[in-house]
Amino acid sequence: MSETSLYRPGWRVWHPTASSFYVNGALYGVWATQIPLAKERLGLDPIVLSMVLLMLGAGAVLAMAGSGWIIQRIGTAALIRLSGVIFAALLPSIPLMPDVWLLSAVVFLFGASGGCMDVAMNADAARIEKQVGRPYMSSFHGMWSLGGLTGAGIATLMLRWTDGAFQALIMTLGLIAIFAWGQRGLAPGKVVATGGGGKSPSLRPAFLAVVVGLMAALAFSGEGVVLDWAAVFLREQLGRARSLPISAMPSSQGRWRACASWEIPFDAMSTVSIWSEAAVCSP
Repeated sequence: MSETSLYRPGWRVWHPTASSFYVNGALYGVWATQIPLAKERLGLDPIVLSMVLLMLGAGAVLAMAGSGWIIQRIGTAALIRLSGVIFAALLPSIPLMPDVWLLSAVVFLFGASGGCMDVAMNADAARIEKQVGRPYMSSFHGMWSLGGLTGAGIATLMLRWTDGAFQALIMTLGLIAIFAWGQRGLAPGKVVATGGGGKSPSLRPAFLAVVVGLMAALAFSGEGVVLDWAAVFLREQLGRARSLPISAMPSSQGRWRACASWEIPFDAMSTVSIWSEAAVCSP
């Protein structure tokens, strides 16, 4: 395959990265259904459960901080594959953990592998946008939301007929198959360091990167609370039969992201980001 055809807009260049986003979102969707099950199985009170959930974020933040360094050495595709396999493999072990300490350790690694995969996917998506010249980023994130929708929805329905351990195993096997299918066309995505004079690039973030990071933190703080605690609330207050509404959030995200992918030109992205952040922060 020539370099020209590799980066020609269309399904061939879009679907490998899109499938990775889908699988990542679906794994998080299945994870959301496992939270109330772990709470019930281990008898966790809200404070202890909060600490367990904090381990997910701690693992993700620490792994994300070092993902750029790894990408410079092995490329986005290799990191997507490595972290994706670990991320998927850890999910079936979550319902098997016999105590809160082992559960916290597995959740930490689960968050770390998911964080590495997240950074690698987005770096690959940014590379594709630049090389193809199409605003694909929102459609990739739409696939993540679609994954969350279907992952949470199917996993919740499976709990009507089976337990959490078998549900996690079956969902993981299906998602690994989708993940493997999408890897065939994934480009290496090697990133060349831009440090001058043969020196390694500085790890100190630029001011603009810090500002964008703070905006992302504000946005994801609300999303994290909804994803983690809504599943517990729905199961305890409404019962298993009504726990399917947890998929409403990724469903809404997916519709807006799909629209944004085709309607927003590159030069308007910054304006949309500012107004979207203002909407997130408003009461």
